[in-house]
Amino acid sequence: MTIPVTITDDSMLSRKNIRKALPPELNAEITEACNGQEALAAVYGGKAELLFLDLQMPIMDGFETATIIKSR
Repeated sequence: MTIPVTITDDSMLSRKNIRKALPPELNAEITEACNGQEALAAVYGGKAELLFLDLQMPIMDGFETATIIKSR
């Protein structure tokens, strides 16, 4: 079974490091997002059963993103 995972961070290096740290047996379908708005699109698009969320990002930070996800 494939698990949809979204990695959200404005740093490409951080996204790459998280991707590399995921165990292969997770069988993840990985989506990357650079800010909270992109993360929300992934969540609402069914691409984030597991969400890695940076807290300090431009456009929409992780705190605001998490608050919106929680409220819905």
